[in-house]
Amino acid sequence: EKLAKALLEQHNRCLAAKDKALRYSPRVTFLKAAIEKMGCKLPDESIECRRCDESMTGGFTLNAEAGASQQGGKPQPTIILCEEVQIMRQQRVVDSTLAHELVHAFDACRVKADFTNCLHHACTEIRASNLSGECAWKMEWDRGNVAITRQQEKCVKRRAALSLAANPSCKGQEQQFIDAAWPFCSRDDEPFDANP
Repeated sequence: EKLAKALLEQHNRCLAAKDKALRYSPRVTFLKAAIEKMGCKLPDESIECRRCDESMTGGFTLNAEAGASQQGGKPQPTIILCEEVQIMRQQRVVDSTLAHELVHAFDACRVKADFTNCLHHACTEIRASNLSGECAWKMEWDRGNVAITRQQEKCVKRRAALSLAANPSCKGQEQQFIDAAWPFCSRDDEPFDANP
């Protein structure tokens, strides 16, 4: 019974943090509006709080079958926020995690990114790490990763490679794909005018 109560508390805490991000995070609200402006639907229910692998804070999936009927053939995204991860108790981590996953949703809508293609996947991971706020100085300080020069670039490449490693098709070749996608994808700030 104690475990069930603790799990329910984690779930409810995640739902509250998700709602707060959707209402008050400028980055999150801007990205969600940009996705909807392109004609892709992203109802709040498609952003779920779930238990997942302790090594992740969030995830993104596309359901092509659901999208065919709901979005004129466009895949239906699901964003997952990992409710049991301790660091997800910090609102700024929830905000940056949700923004990261929303960049993937934006890319899936805008350019129909193919997440089975390692170059496409590397590009969207670079963009998500670059635009989400996860490489902000304070976030990196908390991780113990502080560099004097090229901090943003080092963080984005490292975080994108970690995300890419979760794709079995790309495992062991993460850095090769990150390096190949970097020149173009690191400069792509859409839908922002500049890297926020």
